[in-house]
Amino acid sequence: MAAKGKIVAGENYYPGEPLPEDEIRITLLGTGTPFPRRGQACASMLVEAGDDKFLLDCGSGAPQNFTSLEIPFTAVEKVFLTHHHVDHIGGLDHFWIGGWTYGRRTPLQIWGPPGTHHEGPLSLTTPDLSKKNMLPSGQLVDFDTESITPVSMPLQPGQASIHHACTIHGSLPNISCHRRMGMTFCFHAPNLKQRGNKRTSVMLVRGEDRYGYYDEEIPPAADDDPDAGLRHEQAVALYRAKEAELGKKTVTRLD
Repeated sequence: MAAKGKIVAGENYYPGEPLPEDEIRITLLGTGTPFPRRGQACASMLVEAGDDKFLLDCGSGAPQNFTSLEIPFTAVEKVFLTHHHVDHIGGLDHFWIGGWTYGRRTPLQIWGPPGTHHEGPLSLTTPDLSKKNMLPSGQLVDFDTESITPVSMPLQPGQASIHHACTIHGSLPNISCHRRMGMTFCFHAPNLKQRGNKRTSVMLVRGEDRYGYYDEEIPPAADDDPDAGLRHEQAVALYRAKEAELGKKTVTRLD
């Protein structure tokens, strides 16, 4: 998966393949339920960004799939756990032992960002629909932001930061002289149905779609693909139409 937005399927991945500087590689080590099956491990993702490699969760069966990539256990020093259910931590002991067996000389770091996520989902208050809030619906949590001190986290090329989804964060306009870029990836199986009647589009990253619940998105053929911008506009239009159908009246507020 490239940082420029180009998604590359995994059929042509070879163990030990070098990662270009402008790419981020995400490998799904497991996507299954709390009960691992012979061909499907529990939740785990290997993220490679620059020279860094880390895991997002380490469910049962995931270490076996990690071994098949022919990456030494000592190459991964950080594991981020979303929560402590067995389908997200069941393989952690095997992963730790694997590093010890391979000669790890540094601690295996288990990360979980501290902060407001410990309070769980907070209630929403009156939406802020001013230009200070970049969220289309102007969501605003009922929390005294003056009671905490925001932390700046500038990143260098090749670095990444991980944050819990329930950590309070701002969505202020970009007032710097640098471009702000962001991407959100949502992975799900083709058999997941959509609510409502309107269709949205998805990009099939691997396998076959035997259900037909979504329109297919075609990835850019090259960095300068002249039709990629048009296809992107069409995909955004489908997404916004679906949001409006499901009751989101402010989807075009920032146009």
